Amino acid sequence: MELYVAYKDYHWMMETTETLLEQVAIDTHNTTKVKVGDKTIDFKSPYPRVPILEAIQKHTGIDVSGMSEKELRATAIGLDIEVDDSMGVGKLIDEIFGSCCEHHYVQPTFITDYPKR
Repeated sequence: MELYVAYKDYHWMMETTETLLEQVAIDTHNTTKVKVGDKTIDFKSPYPRVPILEAIQKHTGIDVSGMSEKELRATAIGLDIEVDDSMGVGKLIDEIFGSCCEHHYVQPTFITDYPKR
């Protein structure tokens, strides 16, 4: 599904998304809890909002905020993440999150505040 709305911000979009997903779960399963494999996913809103840099610090113990591209590259390599010269700050942060943090978020969660660069 793709949705565009004029004059609304990403906070509105998150609220709309969680309301929609909660209602779809209720309409299809008569509950907000859905079994997926061996996990139970609860679509009851609201969903946590976790800034990406906080997630990285929580799950790696490393504060990457304010790191230069060179420092991020070295950090990623130290975490056994494959990097290449085309990766800038944003991609390096995304790779660190994807490798070290993403698997911790099984329940619906909004990862926010991705870097602009």
